[in-house]
Amino acid sequence: MDVRKDFPFLERGIVYFDNAATTQKPRQVIDAITDFYRSHNANIHRGIHILSEEATELYEESKRKVAGFLGVPSWRDVIYVKNATEGLNLAVTLIRPRGKILTTVMEHHSSLLPLMRARSSGATLQFVGLTPDGELNMEDFYSKLKGAELVVVTHASNVLGTINPVKEIVKAAHDEGALVVVDAAQSVPHLKVDFKDLGADFLAFSGHKMLAPSGTGALCVRGELVEDLVPPVAGGGSIEDVTLDEVRWAGLPERFEAGTPNLEGAVGLGAAVDYLSRIGMDRVRRHELSLLKEFFSLAEDTPMRIYGPKERTGLVSFTLPNIHAHDVADFLNSRKIAVRSGKHCAHPLHYHLGVPATVRASFYIYNTVEELGLFFDALGELLEVFS
Repeated sequence: MDVRKDFPFLERGIVYFDNAATTQKPRQVIDAITDFYRSHNANIHRGIHILSEEATELYEESKRKVAGFLGVPSWRDVIYVKNATEGLNLAVTLIRPRGKILTTVMEHHSSLLPLMRARSSGATLQFVGLTPDGELNMEDFYSKLKGAELVVVTHASNVLGTINPVKEIVKAAHDEGALVVVDAAQSVPHLKVDFKDLGADFLAFSGHKMLAPSGTGALCVRGELVEDLVPPVAGGGSIEDVTLDEVRWAGLPERFEAGTPNLEGAVGLGAAVDYLSRIGMDRVRRHELSLLKEFFSLAEDTPMRIYGPKERTGLVSFTLPNIHAHDVADFLNSRKIAVRSGKHCAHPLHYHLGVPATVRASFYIYNTVEELGLFFDALGELLEVFS
C-alpha cells in the first residue's frame, strides 16, 4: 500500500502513532480545499449565480459520497456536524430520553456526557460491563436490556480497540422497542461500515479521524425518525418559510444545518472519502492487521501490559511497570515518535481497568513496520534509563 508519497507531513521525519486522536491529510484533500477557495468559494443554496451553484453542487456531492461510502440510503439522511461529539449530542437532544438508557463502561465522554445530562430530565443510566479480556459482556447486556428506551454504544473503543457486535446489539434493542445511537468515530476510518446493514437509528463519526479536515463529520439518521422534529439550533437555511406568526421548517438535512456550513471542510471530507474508496477499506483493515501482528510480536520481549482483546482496530493502549504513561510519551517524543497518553476522554473506563493512565499507539495507512521497529527501539532505551 504505497501511500506515503501522498502525505506531506512525512517530510518532517516524525513517526506519527496518534491517529486515533486525528489523522494526517493527503495532498488530494489539501488540494481539494485549496481548489475550492481558489475557484468555487461562495455561499450555498441561496444564490443563483454560477459560484453559488458550483459550491452547492460540491457540498451536496460530498454528502452523496459519504452516503455511498457508509451505505446510507439517501444523502438527505446525512446531517453534517463539526465532529462526532456534536453528532452524538444532537442525537440525544432529538431523542429526548426520559426513561432507561443502556450504555457501556467503554464509552467516550462524547457519548457519556450527553447521557448524564439527560438524567436531569428523568432518564436513568445503566452500564454494560466488560469481560476480562476487554470485550463487551453480552450476557450483561441482555440482562439489562429489558425496559430500555435508548441504547448508546461505541462501535469501536478508542482505548481498547474492541470492536463491538453492533448489528446484534441493534437487533436486540429494536426487539425491545429501544432506539440505538452508535458512536462510529473509531470504526468508520478503519472498517467497512454499512449504516443500513447495521440497522442503527443514528450513527455519528468525525472526518478528521479519516484524513478529512477538522470541523467535519456527520450524523447519519433514519430520516423518518427526525423529519418532523424541531431543530435545536435554528437560523438561516433551516426553514422553508417564516412569518411573524409561524415557522415552516425545511426538510432533511437542511433543517438541522442552520447557518453557513463548513463548505471547504465538506469538500475535503468528500476528497477523503474518494481517497479511502480508491484504496478500499478492506485493504485499510489488512494493513492495520499486519501492523498489529508485528506490534504484538515485538511486544513479547517487553514488560508491556496491553489492554483489550486480540481482535481490535489499529490501536494499542499499554502501560510499562513503574513508569507513568506521560513519561513514556515524553521520552518517545524526544525520539520524534508521537503517541497519546492519559485517560483518552474515557475516564470511567480507566477507573474500571484500575489504571491511572495508558499510553496509546494508534496506526493508519501511512504507518510502516519499520516505524514499529523505531518505536520498540525507543522503548528499549526508555526501559534501560528507568532500570
